[in-house]
Amino acid sequence: MDVVVQAPDTVIEEGDRAIEAQALTWLRGDIPEHPFDGLEELGDRDVPPAVVPPGRGDVLDRLFPPNNLLRIRVERRFTGDRLEGYRLRASGLVGIATVGDLAGERALATVIVRPKVSGSSLMTMLSYALVPDLSSERRPEIDVRDVPIVSFTLLMYLLRLQQLTESHGLQRAYIRLEESLRGTVRGRCVLPVYLRRNVPVGRDHVVPCDFWELRVDSEPNRALRWGVEVCRVLADWLSQSELTRSVEDLWTALAPHFSGIPLKSYQASDVRRLPRSGRFVSYEPVFELLEFLLDNLSFDIVKGEVRARGFAVEMWKVFERFVVNVLASRMRDQILGPQVERHYHVKDEGDVLQRKSIFLDALIKGQRTLVLDAKWKEGIVSHANSTGEKAEMLQLEDLHIRNADLFQVVAYGRHRSVQAQGSLLVYPVLDPDSVCRRRRILDFLDAPEGGRAFPVFLIGIPVGETLHQSIEDFVGMVQEIASGSVPAQDPSQSRLTGRK
Repeated sequence: MDVVVQAPDTVIEEGDRAIEAQALTWLRGDIPEHPFDGLEELGDRDVPPAVVPPGRGDVLDRLFPPNNLLRIRVERRFTGDRLEGYRLRASGLVGIATVGDLAGERALATVIVRPKVSGSSLMTMLSYALVPDLSSERRPEIDVRDVPIVSFTLLMYLLRLQQLTESHGLQRAYIRLEESLRGTVRGRCVLPVYLRRNVPVGRDHVVPCDFWELRVDSEPNRALRWGVEVCRVLADWLSQSELTRSVEDLWTALAPHFSGIPLKSYQASDVRRLPRSGRFVSYEPVFELLEFLLDNLSFDIVKGEVRARGFAVEMWKVFERFVVNVLASRMRDQILGPQVERHYHVKDEGDVLQRKSIFLDALIKGQRTLVLDAKWKEGIVSHANSTGEKAEMLQLEDLHIRNADLFQVVAYGRHRSVQAQGSLLVYPVLDPDSVCRRRRILDFLDAPEGGRAFPVFLIGIPVGETLHQSIEDFVGMVQEIASGSVPAQDPSQSRLTGRK
């Protein structure tokens, strides 16, 4: 969850206000001759000079400061030494955010950054990434089209919470209470308070007690209730009638379960500390989804009112969880992840052992142990137009692979705390006519003398309209590799290395 820091108040000239208002009007899509409907992930859009003339880029800099929620950059466009205008460039963050003077009285605009994939493919990726155990009968309820990624997320949270309440109900927990009881003692009598305050004033019949009671308004359930409120606030902020209606219908179904549970705000860090074992083991997937929602949300609480600022998601995190959970759903006990931590020790300059860690996207434990690394950005960025990066690329048929990615997975796989027999790099493929393909680099780095080759397998997953079929093909390929049925060395395949 982002805490938005406002820049110091500055005096804005009348001319600046006019240009800012014109820019915000354009960002809202209200200038027909210069239409604007948002940005695409890692894409860019030229700002029309009629909206922001050359030399007035300071106005855009104020609207999109370096710490803006979606990390949209303002770039200068030059022809030689001549400033031609400005360009907005999106980062790897996707979502929706408010732009403008959030604390003042001036106009605002809402900017959307869309992911490279959309519609049913995006829904499928998010479903596996965030709610892999959502029941099949509830999945059609999140089948909404052409909406921001936050809409999918809040519907998934409410539907998964509804599944929890209908399957297990809300669990009670012991809560420590302090009450003054008349003529009775419950739990432990708070004797110092009783003797010091009550007895001297003739209230010896009132006994302050300290006790534990099994109640439904526990911290875990209060956090779930806060998640519902966040979803309702977001739906209202997005101003989509169909979404708002769906959210309110789900809240109507959930409300009886949360009767008597007070509303209290939580951050993602608070949710991470809540119990997830014993009677609360069924809460684990809902808490994970709530963490994701709160981690990527930016909002203020003003006089008890929640005001949303935006919601921004790193698509590489979604892709990583999607890949790992797809495999876990079919290969269950063979998949560790997402995020596998391995510890090791090294000696520092003072000959003192220091504990270090490496983090793997996933570890596959089949007949062959494999390190898995999911690379979202590398798959969706065209390297044909890259500059300064080609010297670090390895071309394998139609796929351009960064040498750094190969070095990383080989280093992780050969690490003494892992000792894998190979690595697996997974990329998204945007070409609508592509199919799921497996490639192999027999030994990116030379094998140690007398040692085994360390193969790197590469699989590209088409993430377009054929994603469901791509998932089946992808899982089948990984199962073959993990089982050892795909040999690490194949005399019929040429040997490739990363050296140019």
